[in-house]
Amino acid sequence: LRLRMQRLAAAPGTSVTIDGANLRVSPGDRATSAWLTLRVRTSVSNTLQLTLPSTVEVERVEVDGTRRPVQLRGRVLRVGIDPASRSVVLTLRARRGIGLTMSTPRIGIGASAVNVDLSVDVPENRWLLHANGPDWGPIVLFWGYLLLTLVVAGVLGRIPSSPLRTHEWALLGI
Repeated sequence: LRLRMQRLAAAPGTSVTIDGANLRVSPGDRATSAWLTLRVRTSVSNTLQLTLPSTVEVERVEVDGTRRPVQLRGRVLRVGIDPASRSVVLTLRARRGIGLTMSTPRIGIGASAVNVDLSVDVPENRWLLHANGPDWGPIVLFWGYLLLTLVVAGVLGRIPSSPLRTHEWALLGI
């Protein structure tokens, strides 16, 4: 009897799958808070390497609700992941608050992700006038409302028995 043992090579492909990424940003007057939630599946123990912008500080790292130490080297945050499905939550803080313009932090997650969601909590005392993004990205509904208000004001201002002029109807509508 002759036995020949051989270790098989690993199958090609990644061992980490990111099933969802959700970045929630809440800008304040002096600083911006952000929470990044990742749903991660891995078949072996692995380390996620997240690239953070220089303006962002890491306040907290949690894996499945358990707090982990912050392992930040340069701008790369390393998070150890055990095999199985895991939830990774990062609490971040940017030094810059909301101003005339605002942008969300660009965070590199080091892998492809599906079900990516980005939400910004705009303060009640601010108006969102324009948003950039991909072709199927954000839409600001304010401009359509303003155009409709101006058209209706123009029609109402031309009625002879109207108590207001066109510009007055427009101001009232706005």
